[in-house]
Amino acid sequence: MAGSGRLTGRVLQEGTELRSNGPLLITGAAGFVGQHLLRLWNLGEGDFACDLTDDFPAPPGVRRVAWQLPGPAPRELGACAWVVHAAAISSVGDSGNALGRLFEVNVLGAASVMEYVSERCPGARVLLLGSSDSYGDAASDDPAALISEDAPFAPINAYGSSKAAAEIVCMQLARANGLDLVASRSFPHFGPGQRDSFAVSAFCKRIVEAVRTDAGVVRVGNLAPVRDYLHIDDVCRAYAVLLARGEALQAYNVCSGTGVSIGDILDILVDIAGGGLEITTCRDLARSADIRAQIGDCSRLRSLGWENNVRLRDGLEALLSWWEDEG
Repeated sequence: MAGSGRLTGRVLQEGTELRSNGPLLITGAAGFVGQHLLRLWNLGEGDFACDLTDDFPAPPGVRRVAWQLPGPAPRELGACAWVVHAAAISSVGDSGNALGRLFEVNVLGAASVMEYVSERCPGARVLLLGSSDSYGDAASDDPAALISEDAPFAPINAYGSSKAAAEIVCMQLARANGLDLVASRSFPHFGPGQRDSFAVSAFCKRIVEAVRTDAGVVRVGNLAPVRDYLHIDDVCRAYAVLLARGEALQAYNVCSGTGVSIGDILDILVDIAGGGLEITTCRDLARSADIRAQIGDCSRLRSLGWENNVRLRDGLEALLSWWEDEG
């Protein structure tokens, strides 16, 4: 069982060693998180990366396999010792537009991965990437309170409901079949390569456009909500630690333990860009249901030896720079 004994296997990242050298699989490998995992982890010969198609970038030696989720695993996907399930419809803003597809991909897709493990590699360790949106307004009575993993699921949007359901289903499958499953409950994260359907990345794109066109105006939605943000590099290190040392059938918040308002995030980005921009609030950019505050208790994750290293301003500066290059 991971988390016990001396680790003598492959090194994913500096300071993170797995207990064996067996093949590793990442689903959703073409996505934002998947691409960063492929970039930061020491994957190579014998490892697998899956997405809807097999035309995404991957390190030399990693075998790219197309897998339509939900659905049975392709024949060419061999047995793995380690599985990270990152494939999902991941945008809260987009998730309400096609509810059937959302639950099909996020819940049944996760069940398909568990079925693959049960049939082809029942000894594998699985890391299921979940979301803090499963908590919903868990801290609504005291917005400054830290949300622990003991908080009940109370999602207020379809995306959060789908991720909560996926964790519940996968935990049940793991218990019923004796599988080794660890789950993350990841709070908001950001970094280069993130689509503009996510708030921080959208701010960066609009700021870059406002500066380049001399429009000087940045349109925004509700700036009041408080969130717990991490840079994607810290998130990937957290996932490596959970894969190596997380306790089976346990869930872990992946967060910083510090809250910052979306308005403060915007202020930092405008300052990095040189200031002088007008902020205009627009109703059409506000969500119909928004969580007022969500700050996580990361003590369970920190007990495994993880620490977040990327300062918020440094991470935002890197993302804004990426959008400047993209434009």
